[in-house]
Parts: sequence; structure tokens; C-alpha cells
Amino acid sequence: MNMLPLSPRDMPSFASGDFRELGRPFGVEPSNLAPLSPLLVQIAKAHADLYTSTRAVAPWLGYLAVSSDTGEIVGSCGYKANPQDGDVEIAYFTFPGYENQGWGGRMASALVNLALSRDEIVAVRAHTLREDNASTHILRRLGFTLQGTVIDPEDGPVWRWSLPRR
Repeated sequence: MNMLPLSPRDMPSFASGDFRELGRPFGVEPSNLAPLSPLLVQIAKAHADLYTSTRAVAPWLGYLAVSSDTGEIVGSCGYKANPQDGDVEIAYFTFPGYENQGWGGRMASALVNLALSRDEIVAVRAHTLREDNASTHILRRLGFTLQGTVIDPEDGPVWRWSLPRR
């Protein structure tokens, strides 16, 4: 799997539906983007808003997950903000049609590995719904532990998970 960074400078064109340059770095075929266009526009708008509010800098951006084998975009993932006090929060979403094929775990693992490759990161965090689901299984498999319930400003009560640097 390849991680295609969603650069802040590209979000306005992507949010308008112009994806001509999106897949070039990894050879993503334009035909693979057409069915995803509404979803990609939504993701681009959300990332544009996030970048405006967080002033995100690389590598603390959003990414599209691209299958190394097929060049298909299988999901979106990224960091919710720049690190604060040594912590960074991850999020990931597998696109419809690609669920239950291991993409969520690969995205989460890639984000964790990238974060922990940086000396300033003390712990990686994630939030999930307050129920066992695919995400909670992924996080447990990666070594995260449930810290309890917190109130997320956007999502309300959620479970907070943490993976400290070892």
C-alpha cells in the first residue's frame, strides 16, 4: 500500500472536483477516480477545513491509501492535527467496497509507524465509537489500550485509545 499525501496547497482544486494531478505520483488511473469523485470531494473539503483550523504541516496531513497492486484508492487516513505535547491522533476510513480486506489495519499501521519514526512523538492516540467494532479490533491488534471515554468536540462521547512509544 502507498500513502498519497493530501497537500494543503492541493485541497482547493481537489475540493472543486479537479483530480487530474491527484494520482500521478503513484500511477493512479483517472478511471479509478471517477467512481470515487463525490467521496474524494467530501474528503478534500474536510481536509481543507482541517488544514485551515490546525495549520497542519507535513507529515501530519491526510493521505489517500492506494493499493500497490491495482492502483485503486482504497481509503483515506491521516492525523487529526499537528502533535501536541508529544501526542498525535490518527484516523482512518476504508472506502465502500474495500472493507474487511485489511486496508484499515494497513492504514492505521502506516500512520503509527510514521508517527513513531519521529522523535517528538511520545504516544499515538485514536478515538472510536463506544462499542466493539472493526476499528477497536485494529487498534487492539496494533497494541493500543483503551483509556476510557472522553468527549470529542465533533463526535461527542468516544473511546480514547493510546499507544505509547516503547
